[in-house]
Amino acid sequence: EKAFAGGDVQPVVTYLANSLVVGSGDAERKIPYSTITGIDSLAGVGPLADDEITLNRWAADDLAAKVGDTVTVNYYEPESTHGVLREHRPPLRLRLAHIVELEQDGQPTAAADPHLTPELPGVTNQDSISDWDLPFELVEKIRPQDEDYWDQYRTTPKAFVSLATAKRLWSSRWGTISLLRIPMPAGETASAVGQITKKLAAQLQPADLGMTFLPVKQLGLAASSGTTPFDALFLGFS
Repeated sequence: EKAFAGGDVQPVVTYLANSLVVGSGDAERKIPYSTITGIDSLAGVGPLADDEITLNRWAADDLAAKVGDTVTVNYYEPESTHGVLREHRPPLRLRLAHIVELEQDGQPTAAADPHLTPELPGVTNQDSISDWDLPFELVEKIRPQDEDYWDQYRTTPKAFVSLATAKRLWSSRWGTISLLRIPMPAGETASAVGQITKKLAAQLQPADLGMTFLPVKQLGLAASSGTTPFDALFLGFS
């Protein structure tokens, strides 16, 4: 964000929920493994209060949800302790404030955007949810309609919350923001991408990311050279 301070840059936080649930008992309906995006402004999504959620049309229909319903979000804590995953307790309960369409007049809406989720090799490039290469086992049941959604919409979020809510829930020592959306001038995409690349290269400092580069080979050679003048040592022994 620092590289584009003062510009029209849109931060996004996207997280994986273990399940979205509406209702209880025999009336409970559940969707497994859905991406949820925290964003401040997106057509049809909000604005959202910190206790509200938006579902896309597919998710709302699958959950038989209507505006005003409570949506329960189950998810793992952003950081594990000794490698042990822990589901957040109590689960997050939010009021359904909006239902956003995925298509309008035959065209995808702003919410039907798989690029709201950053690329993750082993996951976003897989043909099936069952093939996801994750550091934990998929325990929720994957239904045929979930695979159909993946085939058609890929990582398009099924739900949206406010950016403040996403930051509060899903920040970790590694950071918070999943991606930054930068508007492209019409008809100037290639040149704009080049300018942005140069700007990032000039602003990104490895030290800011906790990285330090060392001349390992030179340090190793210097360490192995020793400091004892063996010619003087042998002369002394003689």
